Amino acid sequence: MSEANTSQIQVEKESIVVPLPDGPIRMPSVEATEELSDWLDEGRRSMYETLLEPGAAPVRFFAQHLPMVVSYNQTNVFPFTCGNKGVGYLPHAQYVDHFIERYRDTIEECKGKPWQESLKKRVGVASEFNLNPEFIDRRCLVTLEIFERQTFKNLSKMPLASLLFTGHSPAFTSFQVNCAVEIIGPGDPRYTFITLARTMFEYDDFHITQQNFPYAYVFWISECVSKTPFRRIGEMDDRAANRDDLELELPWDDDALAAVARAPAMIQNHIRRLVESYATERGFGTVSLGVVQEARRNLMDGR
Repeated sequence: MSEANTSQIQVEKESIVVPLPDGPIRMPSVEATEELSDWLDEGRRSMYETLLEPGAAPVRFFAQHLPMVVSYNQTNVFPFTCGNKGVGYLPHAQYVDHFIERYRDTIEECKGKPWQESLKKRVGVASEFNLNPEFIDRRCLVTLEIFERQTFKNLSKMPLASLLFTGHSPAFTSFQVNCAVEIIGPGDPRYTFITLARTMFEYDDFHITQQNFPYAYVFWISECVSKTPFRRIGEMDDRAANRDDLELELPWDDDALAAVARAPAMIQNHIRRLVESYATERGFGTVSLGVVQEARRNLMDGR
């Protein structure tokens, strides 16, 4: 393994100090927005549910796990390097050792068992962390480096990156997450956790099997920008499309309305119409949270 030219960024309470070729800069350190966090959490929850469904189709594309990572090298004719990388969460510092132990114990327990037979156990332990927000450090996302090619070279010199998440039709929920990038290696407990999180699902069909991970990246969030597209319409039509008195034919539970209310305001009525049409076609008398989640899996996530 080659020697790491790691980025020496400093993460403080409300800022990040980033060493750049022209001198250090100070950037704000922020948590992922509630809108982004809810979307990431729902995608991971839906993926786990899909994995555990008897006879379910394989997970083909988990949008919340595979953003486009954009890095920069000012000396290249085309200075931007783009690549999809699987990202996940990192525990708060006080929980890293606990989940290293939980993941190691689970992987050891599953050795020698058929991979499908161990799936429920593996998903259960991963859910203990990923579906419990109190354990998650919302200031960052993490991934592994495999190839040490252009992205690694770029980030070693210019430790800044943008992550572009793009969801499925018809909403195409999308976010640009602008980050300072910390490069860490095998001596760091966070690296150990990240590799174990990958190993937990190494042979499932949504991963390409890899044997060597020389480094990991910690994407410290400085800015989250919603990139979800919306239709530009006239001022009067805009007020009508987003009016509060949208007529709904079916009764809606409070939880169902609250779930839709977490979407960007400009597409909430569009989502309500889609969900209500879905519920009507399938004979539901009431739109519950379960109906909203089912409609999302079958319509909005493109499954």
